Amino acid sequence: TVEYIPPKGGLNFWFGLPEGYSSIQLYHEAAKENILILPGSIFFPNQKDSRYFRLSIAALDPNEIEYGIKKLSRVVDAFLKENAPKKKPRDFYMPVL
Repeated sequence: TVEYIPPKGGLNFWFGLPEGYSSIQLYHEAAKENILILPGSIFFPNQKDSRYFRLSIAALDPNEIEYGIKKLSRVVDAFLKENAPKKKPRDFYMPVL
């Protein structure tokens, strides 16, 4: 599931993808659908990729917001399904008794 981080002000919302997902990759997928999100990495000096992203609704009509959220939801759902983090193999042997 995607984490919602309540805003402390402004017309921006922060979301967190599940662990292991890249908000930079999501940015590129959303851009293909003419949706602009901002990867959280651009807000930090080291610009290290993270799972967090920002969505702004400033200067949008309420109907555009509803349409955009529905469209973004479809993009995120597809992104999560298609980019599931690979499970790491076990580092140990566990006998079956």
